Amino acid sequence: MDSRKRIIVSFVLFVTVFLIGVAGFKVIGGPEWSLLDAVYMTVITVGTVGYGETHDLGANPAARVFTAAYIILSLGTIAFAVTSITAFVVEGELKRILGRRKMEKEIGRLEGHDIVCGADETAQTIIQELLTTKRDFVVVDPDRAKLDKIAAAAPLLFVEGDPADDEVLKKAGIGRARGILLSLPTDEANLFVTVTARQLNPGIRIVAKGIDVKSHDKMVRAGA
Repeated sequence: MDSRKRIIVSFVLFVTVFLIGVAGFKVIGGPEWSLLDAVYMTVITVGTVGYGETHDLGANPAARVFTAAYIILSLGTIAFAVTSITAFVVEGELKRILGRRKMEKEIGRLEGHDIVCGADETAQTIIQELLTTKRDFVVVDPDRAKLDKIAAAAPLLFVEGDPADDEVLKKAGIGRARGILLSLPTDEANLFVTVTARQLNPGIRIVAKGIDVKSHDKMVRAGA
């Protein structure tokens, strides 16, 4: 059973055990116990807080046996729920770490690939074209949600981070890349990454999106 199903089962078990407790204490208490009394007894029994019984159970052996059995049952259910949640968190984190390492190794083997900086509509159009032509590429963007959304639609190698950061571009393999395509939110960002990319790989082909026509000459002078 995978961790997600275990969490669902844990929730169902917990609700079931809680209802069993309420029903059991209501039956044991009889007419003298209200539904609220039964709920209260269930809560303090499950929580093992021991604030005090609403009614004395000392003279009722059946009630004492039920309470003891119910404590064991509820503790077992709580233990199962805790281990399920822990497994879900650890498993998810482990998958993320292993997936990241696998992706880093795949990026490390690339030669003559392209780097796409950005995850906007323009970048996604470029990505689709690269996928269609079956060219190797890496996407760089600081927004993990956007990267995951694109990766959900097609196999994708990506680096989460700011393209203006030298180390992020190095992780994307800029020293071995054939080209870099810039589709960042501002001309300033595209210009800055153009300069950075040219410094890190003097022979790389740079294509940068220009939002303002006045930025065209600056992009060209910077190396795009």
